[in-house]
Amino acid sequence: MTMFLYFLLFLAIYALTKHFLNRIQNLPPSPFPALPIIGHLHLFKKPLHRALSKISDRYGPVLLLHFGCRPVLLVSSPAAAEECLTRNDLVFANRPRLLAGKHLGNNYTSLVYASYGDHWRNIRRISTIELLSSNRLQMLSHIRADEVRWLIRRLLRLQNQTADMKSLFFELTLNIMMRMVAGRRYYCESVNNELEAKKVHEIVSESNRLGGTSNISDFLPVMRWTWSGVGFEKSLIELQKKRVSFIQSLIDEKRKMASFNKSSPPVLLEETKCLIEVLLSLQESEPEYYKDENIRGIMLTLYSSGTDTSAGTMEWAMSLLLNHPRVLKKAYDELERNIGEDRLVDESDLAKLPYLNCIIKETLRLYPAGPLLPHESSEECTVHGFRVPGGTMLLVNLWAIQQDPNIWDEPTKFKPERFKEGGLRDGFKLMPFGSGRRGCPGEGLAMRMIGLTLASLLQCFDWEISGEKIDMTEKLGITLSKAQPLQAKCPIALFYSNKIQNLPPSPFPVLPIIGHLYTNPSIELCPRFQTVTVLQPRLLAGRYLGNNYASVIYASYGDHWQNVRHISSLEILSPSQIQILSHIRADEVRLLIRRLLRSADQDQTVEMKSLFFELMLNTVMRMIVEVGLERRLLREELD
Repeated sequence: MTMFLYFLLFLAIYALTKHFLNRIQNLPPSPFPALPIIGHLHLFKKPLHRALSKISDRYGPVLLLHFGCRPVLLVSSPAAAEECLTRNDLVFANRPRLLAGKHLGNNYTSLVYASYGDHWRNIRRISTIELLSSNRLQMLSHIRADEVRWLIRRLLRLQNQTADMKSLFFELTLNIMMRMVAGRRYYCESVNNELEAKKVHEIVSESNRLGGTSNISDFLPVMRWTWSGVGFEKSLIELQKKRVSFIQSLIDEKRKMASFNKSSPPVLLEETKCLIEVLLSLQESEPEYYKDENIRGIMLTLYSSGTDTSAGTMEWAMSLLLNHPRVLKKAYDELERNIGEDRLVDESDLAKLPYLNCIIKETLRLYPAGPLLPHESSEECTVHGFRVPGGTMLLVNLWAIQQDPNIWDEPTKFKPERFKEGGLRDGFKLMPFGSGRRGCPGEGLAMRMIGLTLASLLQCFDWEISGEKIDMTEKLGITLSKAQPLQAKCPIALFYSNKIQNLPPSPFPVLPIIGHLYTNPSIELCPRFQTVTVLQPRLLAGRYLGNNYASVIYASYGDHWQNVRHISSLEILSPSQIQILSHIRADEVRLLIRRLLRSADQDQTVEMKSLFFELMLNTVMRMIVEVGLERRLLREELD
């Protein structure tokens, strides 16, 4: 009993001493009491962003917490967030050094986990300018369009059935990211390698699970040596081995293909290159900046971070729309009014859909993908008049700011109309993609993917809930996701039934896998898009007989094809050149006549197919050889 009293006395003295020291040192306010060793960890409940919001409501918008031995500055107001991310932007440009960053971030060298400096600026420049610029995103827009249409086709087969939208959104975003990164897709009818698709799915899922897990050893280092701490670190190490092996195999494959094609004319147009091919081509001129290690880190960041965040936002948006029929009706009306019923919506149409844009912004306000923005101070600074020591972890509670009743009217209600005026960033009241140097470079890509997907789903289907109102309970991992996956009834396709696609009539039935191969197959072209109709299908013959799609017959439309077409039309097959070589055709036709006369004298039957073939082969080969000889002799004479 005496020992227990002594322990209570020690706790009281420690807490009071800590409290008064904070005031003397002009540190931010701190909830009382902060216990020895664990600090304020006893105050935390799941989900963390809501627990921290309640603490801020009680103690103020700028607080100093102690997560075990780690000091944490908690910011929950736009003014304080602005001060941290503008005036002190350089000071808070680092990320906290957590165990996940050591292993999944390749010893804190990836774009997400690297400290601010030359290395981080280099990979940020590569990501922003070479990979995620508006120009690059526009070049790769056909990938997003293809994959959204694939999603629509899958849903057409599920008409009047319940669809697992969470899985469909995940597969959609993973296909988009992997096609952008490596030119591969893992979920579609034509993919045969189910094992590799399963492997990719497991890597992304494990990255999201382990990367978003709050590990107690990050705040109490002694716990790192316990059974659970050792097991968690071992899981991170094993996962990173799988991630590196997978991405490096893709890099090696693209490098091998580039080496194989080096002796051939350039056939890959810039807009058809995947991101690994873009970086490998830059590696040849600047190897010190585009190392394999950097390429691996950037690609891992793109396909891991860009998949779950966008898929989660799509799921939240669809759930909100299904729970709010009035908003859903207004979105339908806007699509019908501004896009019509004669074609599918396209990315270029998103600017004509302001209400849909408001829906996306309101979704990101209520359910930001990353509700807590982590930073770390590199040196001592001042925030809101308080001294913040160097090495302090900063947590901007984005969720709390975006649901603050002092800032937003009816903050918990889904009201897209509040964004009728203004952009995606409303000062520091709304910043779902972060701000400052550490702002998300994939914002443009995410808005395009989410916008096109939602617009297409609303245009093509008349959605309804399967059962009761959708449960909006949250689950926090590396991103804020729904605890219960969205299950929605896939209704009759408005777009399909109204013949909005304006395709030619199609024989019935269309069989699974083989389609119409049991009849006479036909090729459908879209005359509205000339840049589509000039492309040739990429068949296996074109790869080998067409010198890897470089010949005039098999090459894709672009600079290379225009060049060889120019040579063929103006230098070889022009009217003047054909006239110059008319004697060859005359000679060969006379030769054919003489052969036929001899056969007639001998009263023989002739095989005309062989004679016509020999005539054409002789004519073409004489034209090729004599043109070459003529030009060579001319050059020698001029020299």
